[in-house]
This record gives sequence, C-alpha cells and structure tokens, in this order.
Amino acid sequence: MGANNDKFGFTGDESKEEILRLLLNVNLPRIPKLYKKVLIEVLVNGKKVEDLRTSFKLPKTRLKAIYSDGIKSLKLSIIELSFRLESVDKLEHELKVTKADLQELEKSTEIEKNIPEALLEILSIKIIDTDLSTRVKNICDRSGIYIFREVVRYSKNDFLKLRDCGNLSATEMGAYLKRLGLSWNMNI
Repeated sequence: MGANNDKFGFTGDESKEEILRLLLNVNLPRIPKLYKKVLIEVLVNGKKVEDLRTSFKLPKTRLKAIYSDGIKSLKLSIIELSFRLESVDKLEHELKVTKADLQELEKSTEIEKNIPEALLEILSIKIIDTDLSTRVKNICDRSGIYIFREVVRYSKNDFLKLRDCGNLSATEMGAYLKRLGLSWNMNI
C-alpha cells in the first residue's frame, strides 16, 4: 500500500494500543458498536474476554462470539480500507498525470497560436496522402505517426529507432521534410 502515514497524522511513535484505538474509533460500518467496545477492552485495554461479563452483562460464550466476530469484521474492514487507500493513491497518480498532460496541452496551444496558418496546413498533411514510399508510410503507421506535425517532433536518430526503419527510410523522410520546408526536431 502506497499510503503515507503523514496523511493520517501518525508520527511513527504510536504504540500498537494507540493505533488500535484510533482504528476502532474510525467509522467502520462493518463493526457494530458493541463489537468495537469489546475489541477495545480486549485489544487496547488488555482485559480478558471473561473479565467483561459483569460490565457488559453478557454470558461468557456470547462475549467470546462477539470478540471472534469482531476480529473477523476488523480484518475485513482493514482489507477494505487498504483497497480504498490504494484507489486513492491511484487517483492521486492519475491526477498528477492529467495535470502534466494539461500543462503540456496548454504549452502546445500557446505554441500553436504563434504558428503561421500556411505552416499549420503543411504540418496537418497526412503521411498516407503523400508520395512517400509504402515502406516509410508503413513505418509511420505502425508507430502511430499520421501527420507531419508528429514527424517533425522526432530527431533523425529517434526516427531511425522506429520498427523496420533504416537509413534509406530516414533519409527519404528527411528529404521530404526539407521539400516541405520542415526539419527534424521542430518544437511544434
């Protein structure tokens, strides 16, 4: 579980009893109040189940059953909380990624405002609609590159790393970029 103790106000100096008391005082819908009281008396206060007969006015067998069921409910609640905390951690991660994506989108939108309309048209040309060789078109298609705006973000070396791309294909693409007035590694 990636949950950080700081989120819950733990310093790391708490005793097991303090942690159990905090846990049992949390609203855990799985554990009825009577069960919580019995668990606190036994787990936190160190009393024996048999000693609780007079204070709870219940038979010993009933108290043992409550204690046993309480432990089972506590375990299930802890597992459930664990899953919830993992979900929160995943959501926090997704939020960070989404914020980063949003910042990147804002940057590219700002950059796009400064790009002349004629250049935007050239960058929007579909690779499939060009007279590039079938081999180069296939390399781009397999790599998810569909327009020249996506191509110019690559360096020639990075383009060469694409599946089935060799020097001839990279040279052909470089020449085509030059013919369109574009180049490798454009910040667009």
